[in-house]
Amino acid sequence: MNNVAINGIYEKEIHWIDILCINLFTLTSFRFFDYNLIPEAFARLCSQASIAIMLVCIFPTMLRKSCNIYFNLMKYILLWTILSLFFALFFWGQGLFAGFRGTSVALCLCFFFYLIKRRISIDFLKKYVLCWSVIYILLWMYGLSMAPEPIFTYAEETDDGFDVLSDARGIFRINLVGLQLLILGWFICFDNILKKHYKYLIPGVIIYLIIILQLTRQIILWSALVSVCYYFYYHRKAILWAVLAVIVGMITIGSVKIDDDGVLGGLWAVTEMELEENKGSGENIRITEYKVMFTEWAPNPIAYIVGSGYPHVSSPYGRYEKQWKLKKIYLGDVGYGKMMATIGLIGLIFFIVLFIRCFKSKIVLRCRFAKMYMIYLIPAHIGAAWYCSQDGQIAISICVYSIMIGNMEWKDQRRKLCQKKYEVQCNSTSIQGQIS
Repeated sequence: MNNVAINGIYEKEIHWIDILCINLFTLTSFRFFDYNLIPEAFARLCSQASIAIMLVCIFPTMLRKSCNIYFNLMKYILLWTILSLFFALFFWGQGLFAGFRGTSVALCLCFFFYLIKRRISIDFLKKYVLCWSVIYILLWMYGLSMAPEPIFTYAEETDDGFDVLSDARGIFRINLVGLQLLILGWFICFDNILKKHYKYLIPGVIIYLIIILQLTRQIILWSALVSVCYYFYYHRKAILWAVLAVIVGMITIGSVKIDDDGVLGGLWAVTEMELEENKGSGENIRITEYKVMFTEWAPNPIAYIVGSGYPHVSSPYGRYEKQWKLKKIYLGDVGYGKMMATIGLIGLIFFIVLFIRCFKSKIVLRCRFAKMYMIYLIPAHIGAAWYCSQDGQIAISICVYSIMIGNMEWKDQRRKLCQKKYEVQCNSTSIQGQIS
């Protein structure tokens, strides 16, 4: 058992009830992966009910007074998200019930306070993430085997009127809930590889291969960049070899023919097509979306500060969002823009401060994977709203919880080290006094 206190709480051995509750909450909040053989209304009802029950269970823990910056930031974010229900009511006339249905996904941060309430160990959370990574891979392979028929509901509509999965990027793109846990699973494996625990090498390679096959360029880029930076930070002698490899790659890449029907060819073709579209329109669509979220979305100056809340499709606010969708403006396309639109400048500041604090945190080595993931989220939110997905919120909860514990352990180790140095110095002074 760990002896480092967090708000008077200690990590403890996992109980079977906690295992059941954590996995059941994950499954229901994921809406059973939107599996189309399960009625959508039932899946959504289970998701919203489980989130509501979790909120009730953790509310006393969340309201606890604390001087811990991570605890307080998560509390402020969750409370502000709850308050956004009333902002949507005041500014848009969206009812509280519809507001909760639209906001429920953004309330999964309550998982963080469950971890504190039940003192869940970090070792268990690592196993939990890796297990759900395996589940994700198996379901992804099942979805791919059934393509082009959509199994997990997300699909693109063709001119024929049938819902099929698109293979425009060289392979069928399966949009499956749980991707952020898979990415966190990669950082757990990569962190262990850095520690020379090479049994994680094959699982890590498999996980990252699946990440690449998600065909989301931003995820591939930022997860790779964070991993490479961490590797060179701990293996600085390898930088020279990396520079040589880049030079050789730049020399030879012009002679490599990329298959247009392959994954790389598909990604390259999509990138070229988007660049041509941007040249034609004169402005990148992401920049346009940011301008809308920061300057046009809010109905009044107060809403810019406090936010407009999260829209539900059945409300006037939801119809307002639909008007923007017809203009190809989507909330989910821009993470920081969505924060500004939904929880306002105050909520945006809370998240930015949280990211900065996690980036600058001093932690023990066993929690390093969490810091990697939080650093990855900083640029990843430029072009996507991962913070407002079920898997993203659960991953953030796990990482902030781990960083909080890791920071407390680091401070405890520093305190003991300073105390030991002081005792040695006192003993040395005492001996010198006796000699003289």
